[in-house]
Amino acid sequence: MSPFFDVSLIFIAELFFAPGPALEVQDRFSMTAAMPGIILTGIYLLGILAKSKKQLLGIEIESLVIIITYIPGIILLYFM
Repeated sequence: MSPFFDVSLIFIAELFFAPGPALEVQDRFSMTAAMPGIILTGIYLLGILAKSKKQLLGIEIESLVIIITYIPGIILLYFM
């Protein structure tokens, strides 16, 4: 449901943004914030497709990769 909601928000933003296409007005922060989201989505998809049950310290490997990817992404956005 969430991806559908996100797409509908883009549609609403395009309707009410007067200067032109809303997606053309992006700053560096927005583009940098999208990058970890795309990477994390790819990791989630690989985790679903691989269906690995390997664990390290009781946590599945893809969950550890997600945590290791997420934390630097948040730190990067904090210091921008």
